[in-house]
Amino acid sequence: MCSCVESESLTIRRRTSPHGHFGNNARQHLRSKLAAAAIDQPAQAKHSSFDFDERHRCARIECRVDAERVRQSGKQGQPDRLGVSEASGMDGEHQPLGAFRVRAARPADVPALMRLKRLLAEGENSLHAVRATAADWLRDGFGGDAGFTAFVAEAEYAEVVVGMATCSRRIITGWSGPVIFLQDLFVEPQFRKHGVANALVARVAAHARDLGSPIVELTVHTDNPAQTFYQRNGFQHLPHCLTYVLAGPALAALAERDKEQREKLSRAG
Repeated sequence: MCSCVESESLTIRRRTSPHGHFGNNARQHLRSKLAAAAIDQPAQAKHSSFDFDERHRCARIECRVDAERVRQSGKQGQPDRLGVSEASGMDGEHQPLGAFRVRAARPADVPALMRLKRLLAEGENSLHAVRATAADWLRDGFGGDAGFTAFVAEAEYAEVVVGMATCSRRIITGWSGPVIFLQDLFVEPQFRKHGVANALVARVAAHARDLGSPIVELTVHTDNPAQTFYQRNGFQHLPHCLTYVLAGPALAALAERDKEQREKLSRAG
């Protein structure tokens, strides 16, 4: 997944709004889904190892995601300001941010992380690839065998998330430490130009140093203007490196070839 500079869509919660915190409709929707979750188990639970408390927790987070979407869609008839150009980091009005802090993400941040990821994918025309549920985010980001680490930028005066960075470890044979792969860097469009992305990428660098990683790596689309941001922060382009992906029918065909070869060897005894 290519990285892109800056976005999230949660507006400041303390701003006066006819919908209150989540809005009456959202609250009713939240209560009804929580009541249903307390009675029924998910019909297609992807991870049977989740106990009831964990599934209930995931249901609550899913409800918060839905409630936030209801609140956003009901904003006084305002048009959607999160177009592709804004989500890609180049346009849009900038609002005063004031003090903010970067911290490690918590399970309660999953709704904001999910929304940020969707905005990032919209800007890259890859929304079809975003399939993870709240349960997936909880397991992969905060479970006992977490596969990625997330950091969020939070406006201190409203305690609302305005940006995120996610990264994961990669082990390179022959190296003594892991390589940190920067997966996502995103800041809400109206809160850009305040140093949020710089602070987030600096936190990822500190995370890499703490883990003994000599490198922070990322991939980016060739037409992404965020390249200048990364170069300004010390990232170097490696022109001799190319990225190849094995996926879909090609992956299935290659795996099938291995299966056939093993079966042939097994019959030969």
